[in-house]
Amino acid sequence: MGISTEQRVYRNLSPSQLYEHALRRREGVVTAGGKGPFAAVTSPHTGRSPNDKFLVQEPESSSRIWWGKVNQPITPEKFDRLKADGHEPTFKKKTAPSGRLPGGATVSGKT
Repeated sequence: MGISTEQRVYRNLSPSQLYEHALRRREGVVTAGGKGPFAAVTSPHTGRSPNDKFLVQEPESSSRIWWGKVNQPITPEKFDRLKADGHEPTFKKKTAPSGRLPGGATVSGKT
């Protein structure tokens, strides 16, 4: 396959084999006294920092967003400057399947 590694590579493992490998490496626990689903341990990196989340503040959706520490506003002009400076690959779009955001805000090209 063109892959070279000194570690053993496993593929097409069954669910029970995946459980066994993950438990052996202490990557999580089986809940409900060993009879429930596997719960992975993700610490210390449990996801995106709330302080890293910015939303473009636009008149048509601004009143429907709960602004604060988690939903920090950014002006459309600042967004455009960041995009022009090559930061676009770091932007993430988060939308609901309907194309609407929580609170009924619609998705624009700058979210």
